[in-house]
Amino acid sequence: MFRAIRANAHRGYIFLSGLVLMAACAQGGGATGLGSAVGDLARAFFAAHGARDSHGAGLRERLGLGGIRAEAEAGLPAVFDHGWPAYREALEAGWAPDHAAFYLMAVLMGQVEDTTAAHRCGPEGLARLRRDGERLRRLLERGKDPVPWLAARNRAYVRWRLTMGGVADCMALVFALEATSPS
Repeated sequence: MFRAIRANAHRGYIFLSGLVLMAACAQGGGATGLGSAVGDLARAFFAAHGARDSHGAGLRERLGLGGIRAEAEAGLPAVFDHGWPAYREALEAGWAPDHAAFYLMAVLMGQVEDTTAAHRCGPEGLARLRRDGERLRRLLERGKDPVPWLAARNRAYVRWRLTMGGVADCMALVFALEATSPS
């Protein structure tokens, strides 16, 4: 993928969405028990195929991070136990869709062990995501407009080369699950 388009094109999302789709098909559709089915498939996949040479594999070895592999093997708790419920609660509470999405991002920043951030900025990058996720959550819960703060954070993240690929992948998965879930 990188050779073809000069970007990883969210390989994590492609992997995760494939796992979720396969798990949903295996259990006949529906979201009930989907996390557990995802975990079963992920563990079987990694048992059969082992670890590939990747940034995540290197970080697992050097820093002891589990990254997307551990998240998938655990059944995507950042998505099913934290992110999606928080997003739904925000929408059901009447939050504007963009603020509900920001809230989802804040929750995931505190949950996802984002190896993209760790690859670019080390453990300090992950710690920064955690702190900033908490700050964003507090802003939203107090009814403050987060856009000025987010714009300033974005400029700082660009300077630091800090990206949240894993958080973005999990956000996209929550949006896909929400869009395909019966109301």
